[in-house]
Amino acid sequence: GWDRSVRLWSLPGGRLVDVLRGHGEVVGELCFSPDGRRLYSASRDRSARAWRISSVTAGRQRADEGHAGGVSKVAFAPDGRTIASGGQDGAIRLWSRRSGRELAVLRGHEGAVHALLFLGTERLASGGHDGKLRIWSVPQRRVLQVLHGHDGAIWAAARVPASTKIITASGDRTLRLWDGKAGRLLRVFHAH
Repeated sequence: GWDRSVRLWSLPGGRLVDVLRGHGEVVGELCFSPDGRRLYSASRDRSARAWRISSVTAGRQRADEGHAGGVSKVAFAPDGRTIASGGQDGAIRLWSRRSGRELAVLRGHEGAVHALLFLGTERLASGGHDGKLRIWSVPQRRVLQVLHGHDGAIWAAARVPASTKIITASGDRTLRLWDGKAGRLLRVFHAH
Protein backbone atom coordinates (compact mmCIF):
# COMPACT_ATOMS: atom_id res chain seq x y z
CA GLY A 1 0.00 0.00 0.00
CA TRP A 2 0.81 3.66 0.21
CA ASP A 3 2.58 3.09 3.55
CA ARG A 4 5.11 0.79 1.77
CA SER A 5 3.82 -2.33 3.52
CA VAL A 6 1.76 -5.42 2.71
CA ARG A 7 -0.95 -6.42 5.17
CA LEU A 8 -2.06 -10.02 5.54
CA TRP A 9 -5.59 -10.66 6.78
CA SER A 10 -7.18 -13.91 7.92
CA LEU A 11 -10.13 -15.20 5.94
CA PRO A 12 -12.98 -15.37 6.73
CA GLY A 13 -12.39 -13.73 10.15
CA GLY A 14 -10.94 -10.48 8.78
CA ARG A 15 -8.25 -10.26 11.48
CA LEU A 16 -4.91 -8.59 10.69
CA VAL A 17 -2.31 -11.37 10.83
CA ASP A 18 0.90 -9.66 9.78
CA VAL A 19 2.37 -6.49 8.28
CA LEU A 20 5.19 -7.11 5.82
CA ARG A 21 7.72 -4.29 5.64
CA GLY A 22 10.74 -3.88 3.42
CA HIS A 23 9.73 -1.80 0.43
CA GLY A 24 11.00 1.76 0.19
CA GLU A 25 8.11 3.03 -1.96
CA VAL A 26 4.43 2.36 -2.65
CA VAL A 27 3.44 -1.31 -3.12
CA GLY A 28 1.11 -1.54 -6.10
CA GLU A 29 0.82 -5.22 -7.01
CA LEU A 30 0.55 -8.60 -5.27
CA CYS A 31 0.61 -12.12 -6.64
CA PHE A 32 0.36 -15.46 -4.80
CA SER A 33 2.26 -18.51 -5.98
CA PRO A 34 0.04 -21.31 -7.32
CA ASP A 35 0.53 -23.30 -4.09
CA GLY A 36 -0.32 -20.27 -1.91
CA ARG A 37 2.91 -20.52 0.12
CA ARG A 38 4.61 -17.45 -1.33
CA LEU A 39 3.51 -13.92 -2.04
CA TYR A 40 5.27 -11.54 -4.41
CA SER A 41 4.90 -7.80 -4.02
CA ALA A 42 5.88 -5.19 -6.61
CA SER A 43 6.85 -1.64 -5.73
CA ARG A 44 7.91 1.67 -7.18
CA ASP A 45 11.21 1.13 -5.33
CA ARG A 46 12.31 -1.03 -8.31
CA SER A 47 11.94 -4.34 -6.51
CA ALA A 48 9.71 -7.37 -6.43
CA ARG A 49 9.89 -9.06 -3.03
CA ALA A 50 9.16 -12.69 -2.24
CA TRP A 51 7.54 -13.53 1.09
CA ARG A 52 7.07 -16.97 2.66
CA ILE A 53 3.53 -17.31 3.90
CA SER A 54 2.32 -19.58 6.71
CA SER A 55 -1.05 -19.68 8.37
CA VAL A 56 0.19 -17.33 11.11
CA THR A 57 3.08 -15.16 9.96
CA ALA A 58 5.14 -14.28 6.95
CA GLY A 59 8.87 -13.89 6.49
CA ARG A 60 10.76 -12.06 3.82
CA GLN A 61 12.64 -14.42 1.59
CA ARG A 62 14.43 -12.08 -0.81
CA ALA A 63 14.15 -9.06 -3.05
CA ASP A 64 14.55 -9.35 -6.81
CA GLU A 65 15.98 -6.09 -8.02
CA GLY A 66 17.02 -5.21 -11.51
CA HIS A 67 14.43 -2.90 -13.02
CA ALA A 68 15.58 0.64 -13.78
CA GLY A 69 12.22 1.99 -12.58
CA GLY A 70 9.34 0.89 -10.40
CA VAL A 71 7.97 -2.64 -10.69
CA SER A 72 4.33 -2.47 -11.78
CA LYS A 73 3.34 -6.11 -12.25
CA VAL A 74 4.28 -9.61 -11.11
CA ALA A 75 2.98 -12.99 -12.27
CA PHE A 76 3.70 -16.63 -11.44
CA ALA A 77 3.89 -19.37 -14.05
CA PRO A 78 1.25 -22.06 -13.38
CA ASP A 79 3.92 -24.54 -12.24
CA GLY A 80 5.24 -21.99 -9.71
CA ARG A 81 8.83 -22.22 -10.96
CA THR A 82 9.11 -18.93 -12.83
CA ILE A 83 8.10 -15.42 -11.84
CA ALA A 84 7.80 -12.55 -14.29
CA SER A 85 8.07 -8.91 -13.26
CA GLY A 86 7.17 -5.97 -15.47
CA GLY A 87 8.57 -2.54 -14.90
CA GLN A 88 8.24 1.13 -15.61
CA ASP A 89 11.46 0.69 -17.60
CA GLY A 90 9.58 -1.36 -20.24
CA ALA A 91 11.46 -4.56 -19.40
CA ILE A 92 10.09 -7.92 -18.32
CA ARG A 93 12.37 -9.92 -16.07
CA LEU A 94 12.04 -13.66 -15.58
CA TRP A 95 13.19 -15.06 -12.24
CA SER A 96 13.71 -18.53 -10.81
CA ARG A 97 11.40 -18.94 -7.82
CA ARG A 98 13.71 -21.49 -6.26
CA SER A 99 17.08 -19.71 -6.55
CA GLY A 100 15.97 -16.11 -6.99
CA ARG A 101 18.32 -15.86 -9.95
CA GLU A 102 17.37 -13.69 -12.90
CA LEU A 103 16.82 -15.97 -15.90
CA ALA A 104 16.24 -13.45 -18.68
CA VAL A 105 15.28 -9.90 -19.58
CA LEU A 106 12.66 -9.48 -22.31
CA ARG A 107 12.65 -6.13 -24.07
CA GLY A 108 10.25 -4.73 -26.63
CA HIS A 109 7.71 -2.49 -24.94
CA GLU A 110 7.99 1.25 -25.48
CA GLY A 111 7.16 2.47 -21.99
CA ALA A 112 5.94 0.78 -18.83
CA VAL A 113 4.63 -2.79 -18.64
CA HIS A 114 1.23 -2.81 -16.90
CA ALA A 115 -0.10 -6.32 -17.61
CA LEU A 116 1.52 -9.78 -17.39
CA LEU A 117 -0.16 -13.11 -17.86
CA PHE A 118 1.33 -16.59 -18.20
CA LEU A 119 -0.35 -18.70 -20.88
CA GLY A 120 0.80 -22.05 -19.54
CA THR A 121 4.46 -22.42 -18.64
CA GLU A 122 5.93 -21.70 -22.08
CA ARG A 123 4.19 -18.50 -23.16
CA LEU A 124 3.75 -15.11 -21.54
CA ALA A 125 1.48 -12.24 -22.58
CA SER A 126 2.35 -8.64 -21.75
CA GLY A 127 0.66 -5.32 -22.29
CA GLY A 128 1.91 -1.86 -21.64
CA HIS A 129 1.87 1.84 -22.09
CA ASP A 130 2.54 1.44 -25.82
CA GLY A 131 -0.91 -0.19 -26.29
CA LYS A 132 0.52 -3.39 -27.74
CA LEU A 133 -0.11 -6.95 -26.57
CA ARG A 134 3.00 -9.07 -26.89
CA ILE A 135 3.13 -12.87 -26.76
CA TRP A 136 6.52 -14.22 -25.67
CA SER A 137 8.15 -17.65 -25.80
CA VAL A 138 9.48 -18.22 -22.28
CA PRO A 139 11.95 -21.02 -23.25
CA GLN A 140 13.24 -19.15 -26.33
CA ARG A 141 13.25 -15.76 -24.53
CA ARG A 142 11.82 -13.96 -27.57
CA VAL A 143 8.65 -12.28 -28.76
CA LEU A 144 6.42 -14.45 -30.93
CA GLN A 145 3.70 -11.92 -31.78
CA VAL A 146 2.98 -8.22 -31.39
CA LEU A 147 -0.76 -7.52 -31.51
CA HIS A 148 -1.90 -3.99 -32.40
CA GLY A 149 -5.33 -2.50 -31.87
CA HIS A 150 -5.53 -0.37 -28.75
CA ASP A 151 -5.17 3.41 -29.01
CA GLY A 152 -4.16 3.72 -25.35
CA ALA A 153 -2.16 1.90 -22.70
CA ILE A 154 -3.11 -1.69 -21.85
CA TRP A 155 -3.78 -1.70 -18.10
CA ALA A 156 -4.95 -5.29 -17.56
CA ALA A 157 -5.07 -8.68 -19.26
CA ALA A 158 -6.85 -11.91 -18.39
CA ARG A 159 -7.07 -15.34 -19.95
CA VAL A 160 -10.47 -16.72 -20.86
CA PRO A 161 -10.63 -20.07 -18.98
CA ALA A 162 -10.03 -23.27 -20.98
CA SER A 163 -9.11 -21.39 -24.17
CA THR A 164 -6.33 -19.51 -25.93
CA LYS A 165 -8.31 -16.26 -25.75
CA ILE A 166 -7.01 -13.17 -23.95
CA ILE A 167 -9.00 -10.09 -23.03
CA THR A 168 -7.26 -6.74 -22.56
CA ALA A 169 -8.48 -3.52 -20.96
CA SER A 170 -7.15 -0.19 -22.17
CA GLY A 171 -7.16 3.50 -21.49
CA ASP A 172 -8.84 3.89 -24.88
CA ARG A 173 -12.04 2.75 -23.09
CA THR A 174 -12.21 -0.60 -24.88
CA LEU A 175 -11.88 -4.25 -24.01
CA ARG A 176 -10.42 -6.37 -26.77
CA LEU A 177 -10.73 -10.11 -27.15
CA TRP A 178 -7.76 -11.76 -28.85
CA ASP A 179 -6.96 -15.24 -30.06
CA GLY A 180 -3.62 -15.64 -28.29
CA LYS A 181 -2.55 -18.57 -30.42
CA ALA A 182 -3.48 -17.27 -33.88
CA GLY A 183 -2.55 -13.70 -32.94
CA ARG A 184 -5.68 -11.98 -34.17
CA LEU A 185 -8.30 -9.64 -32.81
CA LEU A 186 -11.68 -11.33 -32.35
CA ARG A 187 -13.89 -8.60 -30.94
CA VAL A 188 -13.91 -5.05 -29.53
CA PHE A 189 -16.13 -4.05 -26.60
CA HIS A 190 -16.68 -0.28 -26.25
CA ALA A 191 -17.19 1.41 -22.87
CA HIS A 192 -20.17 3.72 -22.44
